[in-house]
Order: sequence, then C-alpha cells, then structure tokens
Amino acid sequence: MKLIYQCNECGHKWDDLNESCPKCNNDTYTIIEHDGPGGNNLLKYTAIFVGVLAIGLGIYYIISKPPEECDFKRVNDGNNSFDFECNCDDITFKSLSSGRVLYSEGQTVFPCQNGEIEWSAKNSNGDVFKGEFNFTMTSEPHKFACEKECDLITFNSNKLNCDYNAIVSSACRDYVQISFDKEKWNSIGKVNFTLNEVGDANTVYAKFSNERSGAIDELTIESCEIIPMAKCASEDEIKQAFEVWINNPEMDIHEIIFLKLVQANGSNPVYLYNGKRNHLNDFYFDLTTLSIFDNSKLDVVEVVYNSNKTQILEVKLNQ
Repeated sequence: MKLIYQCNECGHKWDDLNESCPKCNNDTYTIIEHDGPGGNNLLKYTAIFVGVLAIGLGIYYIISKPPEECDFKRVNDGNNSFDFECNCDDITFKSLSSGRVLYSEGQTVFPCQNGEIEWSAKNSNGDVFKGEFNFTMTSEPHKFACEKECDLITFNSNKLNCDYNAIVSSACRDYVQISFDKEKWNSIGKVNFTLNEVGDANTVYAKFSNERSGAIDELTIESCEIIPMAKCASEDEIKQAFEVWINNPEMDIHEIIFLKLVQANGSNPVYLYNGKRNHLNDFYFDLTTLSIFDNSKLDVVEVVYNSNKTQILEVKLNQ
C-alpha cells in the first residue's frame, strides 16, 4: 500500500516519497489518498487523530504553562534617579529603610535617600514578583522625591462589629483616599469602613490628593471575625438583683449586681418609674437622693429587650 502525493505547484501526482515534485521540483506537496483498500479511511482517521492530539497538547500547554515572570531591569542610572524596564504592570518601588513608596515620572524613579530599594510587580495572572537592589545618589534628591507629609498610620477594626477605621497623619484626613485593590478608590475623606466594604482584601492602600508625588501607602489588614454577642440576663435575674439592691441601700455602687446586668453588652436602657423616663444616671440619682428606698416598695415589673435579647431597651418599675 502506498501514499499518493500531489504537488502544490503543478498538480502532478506520484507515489514515491521524494523531497520535491519529480516534474517541477517544487518542494511543497499534499498527501491526497492511500493507494489500496481502506486507504481514504486510514488517511481520514489519521488526520482526525493528529488534530485531536494537537488540541490536547494545546490544552495541556495552557493548563501547565508556568506563570509569566516579571522581567525587571534597571537602566540609565542618573545622579538622583534611575530608569527601568519591566514586562509587567502595576509596579511600585519602596525604600526598605524608610518604607517610603518612591516618587516616579513614567519609567523614571526618584529615590529620597541612598540604600536598598524593593520593586514589586504583578503579571497578568495577578502573581506578585519582588526584587531588591542598592542605589546611591550623587546629587540632591528630586524636589518631589521627599515630599511626603501624610501617612497611613494604622487600619484597625472594632472587634465588636468589625468596623474598620483608617488613622492618618494629623491634618491629612481631608485629603486621603482609601482603596483595597488600587483600582477602585473611595471618596476623599472616607476613613470608616464596614466588614462588607473591606471584603476579602488583605491590603489597604492610601493616597493623598495634596501630595504631588502620587505616592501610595499600604498596610496589611488584620482579619476580623464578628463574635456573636451573649444574651443579656433574664427578666427574673434582673428582678431579683434589683430586689437585693433596694433592700440593701448601703451597698457600694461597685457591688450592685443590678447595675452590671442592665449595662451588659453596652446596654443603656430607659427606666420608667413614677411617670418619668430617664437613663441610668438620673435614675440612680433619684433612687439614692429622693428617699425612694424608704418604703422599699419599688419593683421591676417588666424588662424590654431587642429581638435577640442581646440588648436591654427599657426597664419598667412600679411602686
């Protein structure tokens, strides 16, 4: 059984494999059929197999392709600057001694001081690559290189509800912009964020509109988990604690269990008694100065809670 070859130039056919057409010497040809039983089917299935194999190899290459590395190169050192080339986007430079993000103009970077510099870049897959090098200036820094009066100092969370607060340098609150990905920036001056706004971010970024350098500060975000709040004391427990207090008016304020129970979880209920609606300070003043203890007839008749009983809203008393 032999394969039939056809010249792509003159159309001549032949059955012996040559490097070129026997007629016109053209070196490009096509296998058109098999000379023998089942020849065309064999050629067809061979072509299908080759095609499937090529697709499989292509998919394997895409899946197993190693991440694109960020190829960074420092070029053209100046007296107080250096140029760089990098095949990745989102590249930043930071002084390892001061932590300052360096001022740059296009592909030129202007350090504020001599020393070790760290570069950090992301490839198209979001993989981060870093490197370090030493740079020494031979002249004064660029006029904007050291211009940084504002800093992101801390980014802390309230452990009770996981609300976050950005603390920045004094007088910089009205200029700060916060981001969690350096792409979407919040409105200028916004420094308070809920857990939902922070989301799964690991880093917070800050820039200041009053700084021409465009430097961006960054801090690692500490994770926060909302811990379910414990329920307040039951109505019976509060009634009993109040009875103990009303019958022992000489108790030191720090020994009054009732006061601790009604203020649990930050509760600040309203006290309804003798036609009054007061908070704790006024209620305590009335009980300790208006001789209400004399007849010791004041009782807690109802305690009003929020829906999950983690806060006390009202304490109703009757004499």
